[in-house]
Amino acid sequence: RPPPRPYVPVGIDLLPGVGVSSGYGGSERRAFALGVIADLYGGLDGYAFGGFATLGGDVVGVQQSVGLAVAERVRGVQLGVVGVALHLEGAQLGAFNVSGGGEGAQIGFVNVASVLRGPQVGILNIGDRADVGVGIINIYAQGRTQLEVTGDSGGLLRLAVKHGAGWWHSVYTVASNPFYG
Repeated sequence: RPPPRPYVPVGIDLLPGVGVSSGYGGSERRAFALGVIADLYGGLDGYAFGGFATLGGDVVGVQQSVGLAVAERVRGVQLGVVGVALHLEGAQLGAFNVSGGGEGAQIGFVNVASVLRGPQVGILNIGDRADVGVGIINIYAQGRTQLEVTGDSGGLLRLAVKHGAGWWHSVYTVASNPFYG
């Protein structure tokens, strides 16, 4: 078992290694972290804001950045133009969200997760598997993909492709009546 991280209630960095993180090598656990340009910490129990980047280990609370927010594990909310979490229990809100998987929601333009128990809402959603994918393009390696051909007594023929996540999927259909007039 690794030794406990030193606890620093408030940590302020100009850059990683220039500020409080210089005394602990970025290994300390913080309650409040502020990075003027960027900050680095080993863990967080509270709130972190990094100007262009906030880089943390285990985050419990809110991690926010104008640019890049990175954490090993997020239990709470991660906000930034780009959010990266190896494991997610909560929400990622940003333009580009990447997670190794977990439970929660990803909301952004592009969302990528290995296996997510929860929704991905965006223009492009990619993953091995997710419960719900709401977007223009949803790509799931272990998702639902079915081809369906049907017809009715009036001569209407339909070709449909069903594709998407576990609970929510899209249906793309073309239809024609080759027997009509």
